[in-house]
Amino acid sequence: MKNELIAKEKVYVIGAGPGAAEYLLPIATERAAECDLLIGSERALELFAALSVEKTALRGSFDCYQEQFQRTVGEILGIVVAGDPGFYSLLAFLRRNYSFDNIEVIPGISSYQYLFARLGIPWQNYHLTSCHGREIDDLQKLLQRYGRLSLLTDSRMNPSWICRQLVDSVYSSYRVVVGENLSYPEERIISGTVEEIAEMEGFEMSVVIIDEG
Repeated sequence: MKNELIAKEKVYVIGAGPGAAEYLLPIATERAAECDLLIGSERALELFAALSVEKTALRGSFDCYQEQFQRTVGEILGIVVAGDPGFYSLLAFLRRNYSFDNIEVIPGISSYQYLFARLGIPWQNYHLTSCHGREIDDLQKLLQRYGRLSLLTDSRMNPSWICRQLVDSVYSSYRVVVGENLSYPEERIISGTVEEIAEMEGFEMSVVIIDEG
């Protein structure tokens, strides 16, 4: 049985974009300003620091905060997620586990959109997936099926880990583009072969593109 959030007057699931304030949609700030409580990562909540709204930084699972965000009947709850809520975000978890009476999803610019825009290339022919906090299917099978991949990564399954899965394969010479800390001042975009990226370490949260080049 799903947990209930129907006592809320409104639940906004707000896409924070890739991270920099310039890429936050104006409507996201407008909806956040309406909220009685904003919940999200510390980094995402920084985008709304100027708003006089109560904020709670998630440092564990969303379920750990149920008592706090259910405490007042009728308040407006804002749940801030990175990128776009519709792609591998907290929205899928919320839909599986909670019942909503009045939910509104505010889209955001995804890190995929941002990276492909920075490269100046279209992305409709790439298979998009994620290994951020989840196990991924066999990469070689995915490349065999789709030819072009773009992946969200995390600290464990990072760009070098991904490329090490492909080094001893027919894809070892494929081009890899890594976009790290996208939209932030410390942004880094690098390109190399699968073999070259496999030898690199120290990647933070990144988007990876793999194709024939």
